[in-house]
Amino acid sequence: TILVGGQTATGQAVLAKVDGTGRLTSRSILTNDGSSSIRGVQVATDGSVIALVQSGGEASLRRLHPEDLSSALGSVSLGQVDARALAVDRATGIIAVAGTVAGSGGRDGLVLQLDNA
Repeated sequence: TILVGGQTATGQAVLAKVDGTGRLTSRSILTNDGSSSIRGVQVATDGSVIALVQSGGEASLRRLHPEDLSSALGSVSLGQVDARALAVDRATGIIAVAGTVAGSGGRDGLVLQLDNA
């Protein structure tokens, strides 16, 4: 199985699942605001799919059902973050997000660590 995230031509965050033969098995539009994209996709220790979504100036994490990407299992807003990368530690389930935030002299680097709960 291959998970692919990105942006449609109209600026919607889209996530797709393709099987080993190249057949599309699931697809979901996660946002409809015209300025969104998927910045990272990982599989959590419980098998659910975690997508890092950038929508305008805000980032969020979405947990989705592994067989039906249109079935949301939860989400968390990360606020005014320019999210760039997503990682999941398979041993502990800890989720990490890297990005930048507005700082006093420009942009500051940021790494967030979240429990897989």
